[in-house]
Order: sequence, then structure tokens, then C-alpha cells
Amino acid sequence: SWIEHLATDQGVGGSNPLSHVNCMKKAGQVVLLFFVQRTYGSNSNGFGLRSAPVGAKPKSGVKGTVKIPDAVTIDGIIYKVTAIEANAFKNNKNITKMIIGNDVTVVGKNAFAGCKKLRSVTVGKKVKTISASAFSGCTKLKTVKLGAAVTTIGDKAFYKCTSLTSIKIPAKVTKIGKSAFEGCKKLKSITVKSTKLKSVGKKALKGIHAKAKIKIPKSKLKKYKSLFKNKGQGKNVKVTK
Repeated sequence: SWIEHLATDQGVGGSNPLSHVNCMKKAGQVVLLFFVQRTYGSNSNGFGLRSAPVGAKPKSGVKGTVKIPDAVTIDGIIYKVTAIEANAFKNNKNITKMIIGNDVTVVGKNAFAGCKKLRSVTVGKKVKTISASAFSGCTKLKTVKLGAAVTTIGDKAFYKCTSLTSIKIPAKVTKIGKSAFEGCKKLKSITVKSTKLKSVGKKALKGIHAKAKIKIPKSKLKKYKSLFKNKGQGKNVKVTK
């Protein structure tokens, strides 16, 4: 079993509890389901195409490379994986690499907080929100690839990710939360692709590398210099085009 429990499905016709589905393993990768959307097709009872949320949480002991798929099929029913729920992997000590599927839109609060061995994260192309403390305290996390759809990097999203050396802020990001990168002492390169950035929270850059460079779009140089001012970074941190 790869899921400890699938919560009650409030779909067509009332409750339908689901639990203990079998795992899918492919090429050594453990595929997990966290928050899915059940899709109903037309059948003899006349139900049309509908969907309802189904909650799930991973079993303990998950390790190595974990891939969150776009969708899974269980007993002939298609489940679309749409989010990683809050605390889904919190304090897991064995995950080293996370690949987030292309239909996930939200990485929940504390989803990977305290994953001490997590080294690499690839965020799917539809993820819009990196919630508060999503990767807080991932002290080995060195490589983060954020998807193009990200608009929000929440408070303390990467708090004390002490191995993180660089980050690219995608083109649609409008908000970087409070203490988002606080304590990332090796963070030396921040590349901002977004021209839509509206806010950078207090202490967002506190404790980053003393000689870090923040590269921003040429057209936003004046505005973003003001936006990034006094966010906790040292006096030698440069904001440049």
C-alpha cells in the first residue's frame, strides 16, 4: 500500500470511502498521491462528467526520489493530482529528490518542511502557489526549479534552506512573502524574471550570502531597487539589471 488513507469522497450519490490502494512503482521511483480530483464519466445511472475532491496522505517511510504524477488510475477510475496537501512530507528524513507533476497547482503549507535530506526539487508547470514554510528547514536543498506558473512564494517558503545557492523567480510571480529566503546563508544568486512583482515581505532576504547579487529586469530597475530595499540583506548585496 502506498497511501495510508484516502478520505471520504463526497461525489455523486453521497459518501464513498476509499482506502488502502496499491502503490505504483516505475524505474525505482515511488509515485505518490496527495490531493486528487476524481473524474466521473457517464454510466448506466445517467451521471455526467463530474469531479469531487479526494484527500490522501502518504505512508511513512517514503524515501529516495519521489515523483508526483499528473494523474493515476485506480480500479478504472482516473484521479487527477491537483495539490500536495499541508504537512504531506513534513519532517521526512529519507526523501532526496522531488519531482512535482504538471497538474499540481498548490504546494501546501509545511508540505516538505524539515526534509533534512531533500536535495533537489522540480516544480510542475501549473503550480501557482508555494505556500508558507513549504520547504522550510530543508538544510540540504541545493537545487530548486520553479515552474513558469508560480505567482506566490509564501512566508518562510525556503526559510533556512542553508545549502541553496541560487534561485530563479519566474515571470508571473507577484509576491515574495516574509522571511521567504531568510537564513539561506549560501544564497548568492537571485534572478528575477518577473515584471509583475508587487511585494517583497519583511526579512525576505535576511541572512543570505553577504555578496549576493539580485538580477532584475532592466525595465524595473528603479522600482525593484526600492522593492528589495531593507529586506534584511547585508549592505554589500547588489541589485542589478
